[in-house]
Amino acid sequence: MIPILLLLSFCLVCGVAPAWGPGYPDRGWLSHNVYFELNDPTDEAIQNLIDGCWKHLSQIDGVLFFAVGRRAEENDRPVNDGGYHVALHVNFADLDAHDFYQIDSQHLTFVETFARGWKSVRVFDTVVEGQKSE
Repeated sequence: MIPILLLLSFCLVCGVAPAWGPGYPDRGWLSHNVYFELNDPTDEAIQNLIDGCWKHLSQIDGVLFFAVGRRAEENDRPVNDGGYHVALHVNFADLDAHDFYQIDSQHLTFVETFARGWKSVRVFDTVVEGQKSE
């Protein structure tokens, strides 16, 4: 239980780190990227985590964009960081939506259900200042 509380505290602290805040939409949205390294990276464990992300996280209010998948092992270049098995990408309109996501019961259930299988978790939050889509 203590590791879960530490992880949640870490996520909440990291979530408030950006120097911008709600009410400043001209700064862009918050892109929340999470990289999971598993204790036991079998195909089954990787797929189970991907399925869990979809089940617990994709429908939380405030999510503008959601994607999750396994590391592209075939794209093994010297510049690629291979220290993860599953990547989660979630975009929010602002910091308030991100903060709501962090305390939503589905997010808390996800962490409680899957944290024991994580060797490491790295979180990268970015204020997106532009986009291109086709």
